[in-house]
This record gives sequence, C-alpha cells and structure tokens, in this order.
Amino acid sequence: MPHMTHQYQLGLAVLIIAFLFFYSPFAYAFLKIRQQHRNQNKSNNKAP
Repeated sequence: MPHMTHQYQLGLAVLIIAFLFFYSPFAYAFLKIRQQHRNQNKSNNKAP
C-alpha cells in the first residue's frame, strides 16, 4: 500500500465532497418523488 500524503488525502476529500454536493439534489429529488408516489398509493385525500 503506497504512502498517502496529506495533499493526496486533501484532494480525495475534496473530490468526494464535490461528488456528494453534485449528486445530493438528484438523490433528494428521487427520494421526494418516491415518497410522493408512496403517499398517493396509500391515500389521495391528503394535500401536499
């Protein structure tokens, strides 16, 4: 296993944070849509 320098760890952390930041809106929208569909299937009388 190669020695991980501080700069490499910092770059990896930035990459992961940017990845999560970029994909979080898609995940949020996906969960919201799934929740809405589940609520619609259960009962239609509840307004959002």
